[in-house]
Amino acid sequence: MFLELLEGKHASAPAGVMQLEVTVETLAGLDDNPGKLSGYGPVAADIARQIVQTHHHSQWQFAVRASDGSLLLQGLTRARPPAQNPADRFANAALTRWIRLRDRTCRAPGCRMPAVRCQIDHTIRHADGGPTRHGNLAALCEYHHHAKDFGGWQLHQNTPGHFTWTSPRGRTYDVAPDPP
Repeated sequence: MFLELLEGKHASAPAGVMQLEVTVETLAGLDDNPGKLSGYGPVAADIARQIVQTHHHSQWQFAVRASDGSLLLQGLTRARPPAQNPADRFANAALTRWIRLRDRTCRAPGCRMPAVRCQIDHTIRHADGGPTRHGNLAALCEYHHHAKDFGGWQLHQNTPGHFTWTSPRGRTYDVAPDPP
């Protein structure tokens, strides 16, 4: 039953939403307090961490509680980028937030410009048929945006958030997401 619950096959499990009560300290490995999996019951700290790690693309319900256990805030995480019409020229506000949170800094090699100060740029230019979706957008500072568009640099997004830059002389630079 436990494995079926993890795979979403158990009837009492809400479809597509993970409900695991666990402290941030436990997830970070700072303590070993057990978690509680909805529809199953208590799970050891190691199991709770494994559930989170193997289901990182799932949608999660979260709750922020005061020290006395009272509920302060609740919501659902996004399991995927927000909806966006790919034909639109500019990313909507939700997709812009997604890209800035995903990239955190300019995606050019070695650039540390915070994404909040960057432009949201198409990897394949919109004018060349590039869609406005998270797999074709990147946070680029103005300097690197111009280097891509006018300086002879080429940018490819292999998978969302993973980039390969090619210099005008053919040298390549891979840029992966910043570590947590």
